[in-house]
This record gives sequence, structure tokens and C-alpha cells, in this order.
Amino acid sequence: TPQYKKHEQARTSQETDGQAKPQGVDFFQDKRSPRHHTRFHTAIKSECTLLRKEMTIKLDETEKQPAAAPDICLTNVYRAHSDDLVETADERRLFSVGGTTGIGAGVASDEDGDGVPIIDLAQPAEVVEEELWKAANDVGFFNVNHGIPQEVIDGMFEQSITFFDQTVSEKKEQCPFDRALNSGYEFKEQIRPSSGRPDQKESYHISPRAGAMDDRWPTKPTTLRGFAETAMIPEAHQLSMRILSSLERRGCTHLEPGTLEQAITLWGEHSRSCLRILRYPPMTVEENEEMQVPGNVHWRAAPHTDFSCLSLLFQREGEGGLECRANPRSAVGSGDKAKWLPVNPVKGGISVNIGDMLSHWSDGELFANLHRVRMPRDASECAKSRYSIGYFTQADDSHVIVTKNGDPITAGDYIKMRLKANFK
Repeated sequence: TPQYKKHEQARTSQETDGQAKPQGVDFFQDKRSPRHHTRFHTAIKSECTLLRKEMTIKLDETEKQPAAAPDICLTNVYRAHSDDLVETADERRLFSVGGTTGIGAGVASDEDGDGVPIIDLAQPAEVVEEELWKAANDVGFFNVNHGIPQEVIDGMFEQSITFFDQTVSEKKEQCPFDRALNSGYEFKEQIRPSSGRPDQKESYHISPRAGAMDDRWPTKPTTLRGFAETAMIPEAHQLSMRILSSLERRGCTHLEPGTLEQAITLWGEHSRSCLRILRYPPMTVEENEEMQVPGNVHWRAAPHTDFSCLSLLFQREGEGGLECRANPRSAVGSGDKAKWLPVNPVKGGISVNIGDMLSHWSDGELFANLHRVRMPRDASECAKSRYSIGYFTQADDSHVIVTKNGDPITAGDYIKMRLKANFK
């Protein structure tokens, strides 16, 4: 990487024991050099992600390894450099700590009554703000009764089902995927750092950014574009701004009121939010069993945190599978052994979670917790598709994220590194 080259040039120009260091000294094996800096390790490992299927990456003994444990707690500490994203390294660490089954070995349960809270946004503003703050710092996920017309949500699902009811080649031809723009169609191309294996899903990314959707709108259904542009995206964006503004008042006290809303625009040159429709295809019982054998564990969506400031997830009743890991800092989370909870579809509700970008912006005051989509549990779940819709609110590429304790970073640099570490 450029960072490695820059560091290597500076290091090899130094003198050791009165003699100039020879050029070309191996960065990893050189025991005379200072301890390897984490930021360079992270950048190098990010570059290696795309080679994961072809080769095994082995770091030398001098790299500090995480302590063996059945579970770990994400730190949510960020160094604010585009080439130095701790959350990417942490997700990758989940894979190494968990062995053959990964951190997802825990079974989700809300038998103790510590379920995902439901917040009615029709309550007085001060009550909503208090409940949002509590939910964001307790479980980390919450459902909201929201005010988006149900016909808009149902209509978007209808558009989604029609689109996915085509062959993979037809969808790829109509909507080629562009990783840099985060737009277009992908089929099982997302490989989470926590699993090292493709998520068992397909998705169509709609980026409300000038030029991002050129030649990427589907011809079937022809109505999908208009519905997304005029109904679903505006409604989801408005709801996201309302929730973000409430969380900003307590979580980002160093910011001028309204900073988050002003940083997020639609259809501009630097806009970065994304509407994503998803389908988790059916599979045979035999395929499902094969993908849950130790050493070959797959997920419909492996454990991860979102890149976004805020994520809205629309689910359909009867199509469960989403699960979250409670905030380890809370009583529900109980530290490093935070429990997994099901995030079941709620009639008239939308599931909401904090993303990495907002967690960074708030200096960790707001927690971005892990979530996943489990594999089918029985033959009936194997036999049917699972559909969901996600709206991910992200600051414009050109916006500089300023925190109290870290260096500035542009939202664009941040997102590019996260995308690079997740798509093959």
C-alpha cells in the first residue's frame, strides 16, 4: 500500500548501530525496527482481503494477538484515518477469535425479557429523545412506530420481489455493480471480515447521488426507479433526519445543532446515503446443513457493524432471522459476554441501529453494535426467500467529520475503506 511504501522509505533511511539500513529489508521480519504500528498492519490486511480465497495470510509472531476468549467486545475507538479503521480490524478479529464457528456461535434469545425496545415517535419530543437515548445505549437496536405510510413500504417490497424474480445474469446486465459508487446489483459478493465467506444474499444498491445510477436502473420493473426516487427514499431520509437530530443533542455535544442533518444530502455530487433492497434466496436442507459444518460456517449476513450514521431496516412479518448483540457496556450486554437478541419484525415498525460513522462522530458515546442474519432453522425457512429493505444514512463524501478526540477524516475516505474490506 502507499502507506507501507512511505513508512518503509522513512524507516530504511534511518541509521542503526551507526550504519545505514540496507534497502529492501523485510518489514515483517526486521527485529531491529520499532514495534509494528497498528495502522500499517490494518492497511496491509485490508489490501489482503481480496486475496482471501486464493491464499492464506500469515502475520509474524511480533503482531499482538487478541486473547483467546469465547467472545469479545468491540472497542468503538477510532483513529480517524482513512487507512486505519479499527472496526475493520475488529471484525476480522472476530473471525480469528471464534475459530471454526466465529463469534456467531451464541444463539439469540430474549427469554430474560431483554428484547429490542419499541419507541412510538408520536410521543412528545422530550419523551422520544429520552427513550431513543436509552435504547441506543442499552440494547443498541430499537424499533420505531414511525409514520411512513404502510403503502409506501409495501409498494417497495413489491418492486423488490419483481426485480429479484429474474435470473442473476439479467439483473447483472441491467444493473452492473460499482463498488466505488456503492450502486448496482451484486450476488453473494459481500465477504464480511468476521467470516471470510460470502454472505448468502443478493442485493440492489440505489445511491441517491448525481450520476451514480446512470445505466444502473432496472428495466424490470420499470416502476422501481420512480417509486424509489419519489416515495421510499424521501420518506426514509426524513425519518432518519428526525432520529439523528434527537440523538445528536446528547451524543454529539461538540457539534452545532443541525450539523448531522446538514452533512447528509440527496442526489448531490457528493451524496453517499444508500437504499438497499435485499433478498436471501431459498436453499435446500442439504445445502443449509453443509454451510453450517464447523470449518465451513456461512451466514445469510455474517456478524458486522454498519458503515452508516444510522440504519433503518424494513422487514416483513413471518420472515425473521435478524439478530443483534446487545451493547456490551450496558447491563443487558454484561461486558464481553454480551448476549445475542432476535430483532423480530414488528407490525407497523422499523428496526433502527447506530452505525460506525455516528459512533465515531460521537467519540463512542453512541455505540454501533454487531448484528447478523442467521441461516434457516428448518425446512420451511429453507424453502422460502427472505426479503428486507435497508436505508443507510451517511454523510456526504466531501464532509469532514470532526470529533473531540480524533483527527478529522472525510466521510468519503472512511466509506471507501469500508467498502474495500467488504466486497470481493
